[in-house]
Parts: sequence; structure tokens; C-alpha cells
Amino acid sequence: MPAKKIHKPARARVEANDSLAPEATPDFVVRGARSHDLEAITQLDVRVTKVSKRPHWHELFERSAGARPNQFFLVAVAHGD
Repeated sequence: MPAKKIHKPARARVEANDSLAPEATPDFVVRGARSHDLEAITQLDVRVTKVSKRPHWHELFERSAGARPNQFFLVAVAHGD
């Protein structure tokens, strides 16, 4: 039986909560989606599902900017991107 590969968990911070110690560099940052993120989100979805759902992602983005205070559209961005 092959040995299981152990993955080191990624470190992250949420943009609104900058509470990591200064010496800790996150691997990625979680932040609210911006309109210019939609193309990358759509392309990632196509790579994973093999189906383009561009209208779906645009609709979710528009709804997240609406009146629902507890609904969020978040993205994870590699550190430095």
C-alpha cells in the first residue's frame, strides 16, 4: 500500500481581518469578489465542470451586491496576485 501524502494546510487571512502575526505570510487571501474577478471565476469553473456558466456567475455577483446582508461572494487570491 502506497504511503499517504500529507499536505501542509495553506495559510490564509481574510482581508477584513488582518490579525495574522506580521511574520506569518499567508499563501492566499480571501476577499470579496470584484467585477474583474468574474472572468477568472468563469474560466476556473469551465476547467472543473467543462460547462460555461457565465450568466450564472454574473447573476450571483449581482445578487451578492444587493440587499442581502448575510450573503457573500468571496474569492481566494494567491498571495501577491
